[in-house]
Amino acid sequence: MAAAKRRNAAVDWGVAFLDAIATGSSITKAAAKAGVHRQTVWERTKADEAFRIARQHAEEAYTDLLEDTLFERAVAGVVVHRGWELNQATGKRVQTAETKRFSDPLLMFKMRQRDPSYRDRYQVDATVSGTIAHTHEVTLLDGRNPVEVSADSRREAARLLLQGDVIEGNGRPVEG
Repeated sequence: MAAAKRRNAAVDWGVAFLDAIATGSSITKAAAKAGVHRQTVWERTKADEAFRIARQHAEEAYTDLLEDTLFERAVAGVVVHRGWELNQATGKRVQTAETKRFSDPLLMFKMRQRDPSYRDRYQVDATVSGTIAHTHEVTLLDGRNPVEVSADSRREAARLLLQGDVIEGNGRPVEG
């Protein structure tokens, strides 16, 4: 009986969580709406394949909602002004007409998604022999010089940077 009750409680919070995700809530806010901690959500996502798939569908539903909203704003427009003004002839307040604003940038984003001819295109031609070293340049917010770290050591370098340690170009701490 207790196991069945726990299972029903899990289903109940899962449905509330997925509904919140599908309408745009963050993980933290959706978990709170469902009455669970966000860590509980991560644990269930890892352990429950059906929940993981349902969560993906909820996230896709929200993406669809955003896409529909974007298209509506770009094509149908958004009312940006509806107000009142004083009619000089009658001395009465009258409602002014609506003013709509359309979004060309939003429409362009949609076109770039749908039609490759609208996308920015970059062509890179390169001939490489030997080993390619993958590096990242990290610019520090406090104005210190940029640091270049290899992909293998970037996590360690980030940890050192957060601790305030000075690192050299290879991502290793500077001695002494």
